[in-house]
Amino acid sequence: MATSNTNNIGCPYCGKTKATSKCTGCTRDFCVDHLAEHQQNLRFQLDDITNNHNMFRQSFNEYRNNSQIEKFIQQIDQWEKEAIFKIHQTASECRQSIIEGINENIRQIEVNFNELTVSLENIRKVNDFNEIDLDEFGQKLNQLKQQFLESSHISIREDSTTLLSIKIPVIESIESIQTDKPISKWNYGIYSIKSVINKKIVTAGCWGMQSLAANRYRVNQWEKFEIIILDKQLNHIALRAIVNGKYVTAAADGKSPLIAKQTTIGEWETFQLIECADDIVIIKSIGNNQFVSVKNSGSLIADQEFAGVSEQFQLSPVY
Repeated sequence: MATSNTNNIGCPYCGKTKATSKCTGCTRDFCVDHLAEHQQNLRFQLDDITNNHNMFRQSFNEYRNNSQIEKFIQQIDQWEKEAIFKIHQTASECRQSIIEGINENIRQIEVNFNELTVSLENIRKVNDFNEIDLDEFGQKLNQLKQQFLESSHISIREDSTTLLSIKIPVIESIESIQTDKPISKWNYGIYSIKSVINKKIVTAGCWGMQSLAANRYRVNQWEKFEIIILDKQLNHIALRAIVNGKYVTAAADGKSPLIAKQTTIGEWETFQLIECADDIVIIKSIGNNQFVSVKNSGSLIADQEFAGVSEQFQLSPVY
């Protein structure tokens, strides 16, 4: 660390110029007495660096052993869960808007058409009409045609805030605007279905490839069903299994268990909810006018003419 030096400016501590040695680090000259002191100071500095090094190593080990990876992963998982729920909810609302809008337009066009048909038949029977009547009928018919064309102008587009936006033209009466219908208690959304008779939850097992059965104790993806309102006044609904996105059907004349396998909604995919008590309903198949029943095996079959406890289900919203 130090070398002897005969040509120097003196020790920085005492000013001695003889018998000094130069430090190769700072290049200063130290006498014999103060050279040892300078070396001790260097050792103290090395100790400080070593202590700081050890403290950093301890802090780093604590961070490595208790990092925030799990915390961030939990935040991401929560975001994913909320995002999926919002997507499901938005998709449900869009499906409901499509079904309600198109069905209402079809219904209103049918009403307007039937009114025009009755008017034409009546005037033909009495055989009392003139050019003014014919012009009025022609205008109403043209207006009906225009309504029919406008009803097909449905647009679906992505939106930065609502994910999807649907625009459906509203068909009104030829004479006046129709008043609103009463709203059913049951709204579209995702529900679990629990059998009252065996206290078990209905599942679309094996990713929806198995028939519906009430044999589960917890709600997972296979046990979630989306209720789609088809007619609010009659409480007509369709059930869509979340696990595979397909509609529950009571096909085969209701002789086979219900299964989620249809991609479109028809008569056999339409059910009526009849409320028995709070959140307790019986489910009636429109295809054969029979109630859905839970068998001893847990299978769900629409084959009962009368409803009892085996035909009762509890609906609970899930997320």
